[in-house]
Amino acid sequence: MTLILQTLDRLNDYIPRCSVKNENVSKWSVGMQIEHCLLGTRGICSALVNSKPYTGKIKKGLLRRIIFLTGTIPRGRGRTPDAAIPNEQTTESELRELLAEANLNVQKAAESDCDCWWEHFAFGVMKRDEALKFVEIHNKHHLKIISDILSNNQTKE
Repeated sequence: MTLILQTLDRLNDYIPRCSVKNENVSKWSVGMQIEHCLLGTRGICSALVNSKPYTGKIKKGLLRRIIFLTGTIPRGRGRTPDAAIPNEQTTESELRELLAEANLNVQKAAESDCDCWWEHFAFGVMKRDEALKFVEIHNKHHLKIISDILSNNQTKE
């Protein structure tokens, strides 16, 4: 859980630069990257807290295994679920509110039953610890994109 909270702290540090955009790196601005991470974190953690312990068999495909083994997600390959699509006009204050919710949800999820679960649209069912590890990997993926946007910055929104 500590590593997830560290990624949230790093996202917080980038909020003042939320309007920065670089189309050569991503179609999304820094703020949209942040909002996407926070929406995902909040949603995954909320699903964990609200789930009943999972008793079925969990299938782990090759891509899922590679992502968890390497701790990285390939760029430009994934599809964003509707619930995690960011708004182009999100403000700093809205991001800070969302960040507070995400932090609270992470703490609640960490305290939930270890057999609680969340289902990823491509990777299937993940129990609590694996789902929280996915949040960490996902947020680090977007933090790298944010870093690239800022280091290669050419335009502002």
